[in-house]
Amino acid sequence: MQVDRPIQSESFLSKLPQASADLLTKIPMLTDHAVERLLSAAPVDVWQPALALAYDGDFMRKGVPQEQEAVKRLSRGMACHLSKPFSGFLSTPPVRKFDDGTAADRLRRDGVTRLPDLFTAGQIEEIHEHFAEIPMFNGHLYEAGDGRRRHIGDPSDPAEQYQFGSFHPTDILGCRPIAELMRSEALYQFMSEYFGVLPMVYGIQLWWSFPGQQVKGGPQPDAGQMFHRDFAALHDLQLFCLLSDAEDADGRHLYIRHSHSWDMFQQYVASISAPETAKQGLLNFVMRTPNDGYYNETYFNGISPFLPIEEIYGLAGTSFVESAGGLHKGEPPMKRHRLMFSIRFVNAPDPALCKGTTFANWQAYVQLFLKRHGACIFPN
Repeated sequence: MQVDRPIQSESFLSKLPQASADLLTKIPMLTDHAVERLLSAAPVDVWQPALALAYDGDFMRKGVPQEQEAVKRLSRGMACHLSKPFSGFLSTPPVRKFDDGTAADRLRRDGVTRLPDLFTAGQIEEIHEHFAEIPMFNGHLYEAGDGRRRHIGDPSDPAEQYQFGSFHPTDILGCRPIAELMRSEALYQFMSEYFGVLPMVYGIQLWWSFPGQQVKGGPQPDAGQMFHRDFAALHDLQLFCLLSDAEDADGRHLYIRHSHSWDMFQQYVASISAPETAKQGLLNFVMRTPNDGYYNETYFNGISPFLPIEEIYGLAGTSFVESAGGLHKGEPPMKRHRLMFSIRFVNAPDPALCKGTTFANWQAYVQLFLKRHGACIFPN
């Protein structure tokens, strides 16, 4: 019988710039609060190479345990730093259990799974109070609108005359329940177990969707309200929470189960009763949809009886997580305003932006992330 040789641990400090190695060496001697302060003071080119080890498969397999633990603490410290860019939430949030032992398996199989409510009723009320007086941008992303902030009910130019109303990341991260969620060790443990490495926060959103077919400025059809895929990374998860009621399927979220994986969808197609030519056509269209899914609604409507569609709606607090590479959409609400919160996690660079997974390319990807989402989060 062949016996596998144990993997020999090795130090990765010599592979880092000296300032980054020194930073990592200090971590075990610091409190979590001190790690956060160190990150806020250290230049990006110092902490970035050390944090990059969290995405290095060799390091995760062969790294010295003390260095692995230091990198994990560095990553947790960065998550905390992200969650409170200009103000301090120093209280330790309660640890919630996100996985009942089967959620991760369902996520891998179906591409989507429900979760326990991310926020309590009291926290949802606090979130609404926090954003009640904050003006919003008229795009599904804050940078997608015209750059002007508006209030709901503004007599001259109300926000609800537009299709969307989204908030700036600084406003979102300044909300205590959201900051505490992002600091939840249970959340990061669930994501880390799914990815196999510590995840990276790619983006955070909180936005209103307003009802009405005639919206000011015209509709934004490619803003998530038709079936589409999102490709921010090789592995990409998006966590959602309804912050307003959608209990009668008005403004529901739809996900085509198994569409995140060719193998999984192929297994599904094999299980249905249909001619083989029809099965092959269904497999090819769903897994090779033109335009990442956008502008194919007529065809999707025609084949909907054959699609394993997950419908998600419910009371405020309803939460779920999905693989963003699967086909999904949020239907526009018809009767009431809908408020939604989302965090997006990735664990590898976008291959379209950074060919390969070399250290230099990972750095370039992080710079892209900082440019897109981090200008307001990482003060100079």
